[in-house]
Amino acid sequence: MVRPGRILSISLHGLRAMGYEERGLGLDVLMVLGWKRRGIGRYIRHVDGEDVHILTVDSGLLKLDLRWSLLGDCLSERLFMPYIPLVGADLLRKWEVRLKKRIVLEALEELVWESPELAHELLIHPEYFIHEYINRRSLLRPPTFQQFLKMLAKDVRKRNIDAIMAGFTQAIKELADEGWVRPSDKYLRVGRRLLARGSGTPIPHMAKLAIKRTARLLMNLNPWVLQHQLYEWLVCTRRGRPADTPQPSRLEDSRSYLYLEVGFGQVSLSDDTTLEGFVRRFYPGAETHVQRIGWFLACTYLLTLERNGETHRVVVKNFGEEEGLKWIPVAFWALGAKRFAILGWARMRREYVATRLLRRHGVPAPEILYMSPRRLLLFKEYIEGRNLAEIVKEIALRGNPTQEERLLMRKAGRLIARIHQLGITLGDCKPENIMVDRSGELHIVDLEQAAPEGDCAWDLAEFVHFLAFYTPVSTTPPFLPPVGTLAELAKEFLKGYVEGGGSKSVVKKIFSPKYTRVLTLLVPHSTGLLAMLSRKLED
Repeated sequence: MVRPGRILSISLHGLRAMGYEERGLGLDVLMVLGWKRRGIGRYIRHVDGEDVHILTVDSGLLKLDLRWSLLGDCLSERLFMPYIPLVGADLLRKWEVRLKKRIVLEALEELVWESPELAHELLIHPEYFIHEYINRRSLLRPPTFQQFLKMLAKDVRKRNIDAIMAGFTQAIKELADEGWVRPSDKYLRVGRRLLARGSGTPIPHMAKLAIKRTARLLMNLNPWVLQHQLYEWLVCTRRGRPADTPQPSRLEDSRSYLYLEVGFGQVSLSDDTTLEGFVRRFYPGAETHVQRIGWFLACTYLLTLERNGETHRVVVKNFGEEEGLKWIPVAFWALGAKRFAILGWARMRREYVATRLLRRHGVPAPEILYMSPRRLLLFKEYIEGRNLAEIVKEIALRGNPTQEERLLMRKAGRLIARIHQLGITLGDCKPENIMVDRSGELHIVDLEQAAPEGDCAWDLAEFVHFLAFYTPVSTTPPFLPPVGTLAELAKEFLKGYVEGGGSKSVVKKIFSPKYTRVLTLLVPHSTGLLAMLSRKLED
């Protein structure tokens, strides 16, 4: 068949390499040749009652599949799964590590492109790369799906996972030395080198992701790949099956190996804890009261738990309910001025990332205690106090803000300036999203539209316009709110913003038609406030 001197490696694959010992299951052999232009060959031999299927391939073609998936990984995946080296063990391990480095890098790139901001926070269990690859391959090649199920059967799962992880461990070590990943205890984090690639606007990232996935699909439509799949399917239907070995009916969700840090520990991206499950797990036996808070479209709840004479309060945000509907018309109105996140997972992701960043830098924001990514539930610390909108309304009704109230507005301006200096914009910077606790400290409590490197002027313009939203209009013509008082509050807020390090040029932009054409639709009676504020700032 082949001259021995031209054989670089021989390895045993398939069920026998996965730990199944029964006869009649057949043997799969991969023979890599140093002979150029040999291409790919198939041979069947009958040895001692067993069908031996031999696949020969020249090393150049194998290397192209290892590096670029030129043949849709039809050759490479044999080195992903457990195998028994017979000849050229060192060379096989070198090729295996090369393949697994590519698998890790591709998986990390997709995580960064799908959500650049969340990639900074992810804790990745090394087994994620196994299950992500398995799930992806199973979609492209159905015959492989059955092979993976057999590989993960209860009796042989640990043995096979350990065998696969040996190559991944070496691959991850090399990638860590190159700066692509960062070890973090038993987990990994995306390396700074890869995060730098992911910076920028999300649209190019989505385009890259679409191109990569399309290219992967096209490679699997290669005529040889299709012929190979048909051959494998025919071989699988003819072979016997392992006896008395229970195997899973479906593959594991790879996202169960991705984790985020929360106040109560760590949570996987596949977590589907319900509100009742949260109470049972963290407050067993507690008497529970649920109260909706916020306006009628705000799917936010106050969860009060009483146990052993103690009262605990948790804010629960449900990003899967109808709250997202309110962002659809707002997104249309703000087209060209501001881009909003509408989908529940996108808003939940923004809230998590912004909260983590602000708290790391000492900015007061409620801690995220737990989250259920599948249910789109976020459990947050409850801040005792009043929101700034209620205080603004009281001042507007009474008039003549006190010195303490003026200082409070300046403090709000300094808080927003500090957040902007961290490279974060709030996107939904209304006074109602700032809580004043009993000690007078201000907390940002709603961050679902927060994003890095956004439009600072939008935050200021929205805050100023919405000062008029909470105040009642006059009952006599011209039916306007108390713009004089509101303009005083807005002026103090903007002063505080500049004192806190905010740019004066950003303050000047709030009067731009880019913002007023959108915000006056939401708060029509804010035009008088802007006119009065403009005069006060000129004085």
